Amino acid sequence: MTPRTLNIVTWSLTILFALWIFVAGLSHVVPSYEQIDNFRKWDLSRSFMVFIGICEMLGAIALFFPKLRSFAVLGLTVILVGAIATHITSEELVKTPSPTIALLMLLSVFFLWRKKRRLSAMP
Repeated sequence: MTPRTLNIVTWSLTILFALWIFVAGLSHVVPSYEQIDNFRKWDLSRSFMVFIGICEMLGAIALFFPKLRSFAVLGLTVILVGAIATHITSEELVKTPSPTIALLMLLSVFFLWRKKRRLSAMP
C-alpha cells in the first residue's frame, strides 16, 4: 500500500468510525424510549447511559488528536467490550454484531494510524 493510499484509507475509516460512534453516543445522551428501556432491562441507570454516551462522543472526537488517540481507543474498547458482554449475558446475541464490528473498525483505525506513523518516521 502506498503512503498516499494508506493516508486515504486511514482518514476515511477514522471519519466513518468517528461519525458512527459519535451518533451512537448522541443516541445515549438524547435517548429514545427503547434505549431507556434497554438500559433499565440491563439494570443500568439512565445516568450511566448518558455517561456512556458522553464518553463515546468524546472518544470519537479524541480520535482526531494524535496525543489523545491511544486514550480514546482504550476507552472506546472498554465501552464496546462492555456492550458485547452485556448483550451476551442478556442473551441478546442478535445485538452483538454491531458493537463487534465497531470494535474491529476501531482496532483497524488504531493499527492504521500506527502504521502511518511508522512510515512517516522512516527517512
